[in-house]
Amino acid sequence: LEGGVSDHSIRYGAKRSTWLPICGDWDGDGLDEIGLYNPTPSKFFLKNDLSGGEADIVINFGPYGGGWLPGSGIWETSGP
Repeated sequence: LEGGVSDHSIRYGAKRSTWLPICGDWDGDGLDEIGLYNPTPSKFFLKNDLSGGEADIVINFGPYGGGWLPGSGIWETSGP
């Protein structure tokens, strides 16, 4: 963001929804993309580019109505 003007303006998701925005590199191309998280059914709707339209990836994660919040990052585990 430079000079108060955004680089991108995208309409994605339903108007007046309670879905939460999230960003991350969903396809491993080194660029962050957009996504939405619907907390009621614990479902992610992710895009592989900065555009509107249908989700490229839909993931159910967590219990229905569990009140979980989304997070993104590079998660690595190491063995013993």
